[in-house]
Amino acid sequence: MGRILYIHLLGEFRVIWNDVPIRRFDTNKARALLAYLAMGRGQRHSREVLAEMFWPDVPTENALRNLRLTLHRLKRTLEVALRAEEEVKIFRTDRATIQLDPDLMVWVDALKFQDLMTECADHSHENGGVSSECAQRLAEAVDLYRDAFLRNVDVSSSSSFEEWMVVQRERFHRQTLEALTDLGRFHLKLAIDAITAPGRQAAFEKAIQYSRRALLLEPWQETCHQTIMSALAMTGQVPAAIAQYRICCQVLVDEFEMEPGVETTQLYKKITSKRGLGVQETSKPSSRGNLRAALTSFIGREAQADKLSRLIFAYRWVTLVGEGGVGKTRLVQAVAETLIDQFEGGIWQLPLETHKQASTTRAEIHHTIKQMLIEYLPFLSGTPDMPADRLFSQFGSAKRLIILDSFEYFSDGADIILELLNQAPQVRVVITTRQALYFQAGYIMRLEGLVVPEENEAEAANAPAVQLFIERACSAGCEFDAGSPEDMRQIIQICNKLNGNPLAIELAAPWATRMTLAQINENIEEDPIVFPASLISDIPSRHSSMREVFESSWALLSEREQAVLKLCATLEPEFTFADVFALDPLLTNELDQLADKSMLARMDAGRYQILEILRRLIRNGV
Repeated sequence: MGRILYIHLLGEFRVIWNDVPIRRFDTNKARALLAYLAMGRGQRHSREVLAEMFWPDVPTENALRNLRLTLHRLKRTLEVALRAEEEVKIFRTDRATIQLDPDLMVWVDALKFQDLMTECADHSHENGGVSSECAQRLAEAVDLYRDAFLRNVDVSSSSSFEEWMVVQRERFHRQTLEALTDLGRFHLKLAIDAITAPGRQAAFEKAIQYSRRALLLEPWQETCHQTIMSALAMTGQVPAAIAQYRICCQVLVDEFEMEPGVETTQLYKKITSKRGLGVQETSKPSSRGNLRAALTSFIGREAQADKLSRLIFAYRWVTLVGEGGVGKTRLVQAVAETLIDQFEGGIWQLPLETHKQASTTRAEIHHTIKQMLIEYLPFLSGTPDMPADRLFSQFGSAKRLIILDSFEYFSDGADIILELLNQAPQVRVVITTRQALYFQAGYIMRLEGLVVPEENEAEAANAPAVQLFIERACSAGCEFDAGSPEDMRQIIQICNKLNGNPLAIELAAPWATRMTLAQINENIEEDPIVFPASLISDIPSRHSSMREVFESSWALLSEREQAVLKLCATLEPEFTFADVFALDPLLTNELDQLADKSMLARMDAGRYQILEILRRLIRNGV
């Protein structure tokens, strides 16, 4: 099966090929042109119509020339990025028309969204409800909707395209809102009809989560307020249900100067009456929170797990810092599983990586973090625009552990954590990040790669990195002889070249079912990110390859930091400030900044170290 060009239009414009984002688009009109062609499903577009759409205020001849130039630059950008072994044809053109080549394998999130919604619309439902099958389709569709259609593309000089974009934007907004509303009502009904207590509680929580997502789009949707009020009341959270009603009242007054409708008011009266809504026997929220049980074994981090466990109770804010793929999330999960009984209010994990594109300024970061807290924590009610102190005061007196995963995208707004800790004295926070956060209230714990033994070490088979490789290879079906001295030597070399990075080892190990250990070793020597996650179906997209991990870390650096890191890669793995200063007399504190972002490691006596895998990546021009 050929490779696929992924085009994301719901939210920020993104194009991905072979797990690598393509970012070098010259202009917004180039992005807009590709988006327009992609939405056409292979349709032929008239050159004159496109020229008039994108350059309405210039003579036709000049507009056509601009179209040719933009198309040429767009084609060159994509061809350079694709770097396929065989020639890939991107556009099919003639003197009169342009289209995306029908033979090019393209996946567009907006088109997938449309297909899912069409399948639901074509499926008959009883009593106007949603079937379980369509609920799955709707859930998949709303997961595709990250933000407004082409949120970061501004082509205001092209009124025809702007009009088309606004129509698309409104359509996707409306369909997402309706889907979220339907999902909220579906899960509320599912909860009421559930036989088992755990199934009922999970359905109530999903009803609240989907309804809150809908309210982020339009805070005045009374149906969604009603769903949340009902779910909260039926799980014994009557004060929270009443608070939700008051939020609904305030929003309607602020937006339209009107009172809630009859249904909302009657629901409120029923909740506050002695009869109530018939509280279920599972009236208390799950004390477990939303922590999911790990599906893989935990290897080689026992000492770090013990340390992190102690730090969580010694400090209310712990920041776990380390390079991408080093195992920060897995370590926190393993520790959290042992602490569930210590936090009666639950352990709650928020995957911030899913919202990394949404925030750039400090205010936007605060907005996004509040939005995710509202989405993931069923005991919070409100909107992201609510003042932080009002929102955080709802945490109450229950002991809770909040895990904020992949915080490196939100470092500039980390001060909101202080507000949370001040307003919620029983809350403790663990952050995983690639960038150190220096606050007096917090403790920084650094995580490095797994220990890799020397080749002649007697107990080499017990080393964590080796154990991880063997366990993951065997679980994939490999039957090599781990007791063989030659196999052990090859495994140790592989782990050393990968710097003991758990993700890199986990990506490489399954390939032992298709290659010899010596071949894996040779491939890593040539290209340390050669192994994608194509043999592992359930790995998160952000960990689909070491290339993806490196690209995301590289994007967090300033241009100056990138330039200095390139210089570091030309030196030996260990070096001093003076070594880099000799190459760049303008050097100041960039080495410490790179160390804070987990791109370098600080050694003793003023020395620094660049990981060998990162060094080779940069030197190979990745």
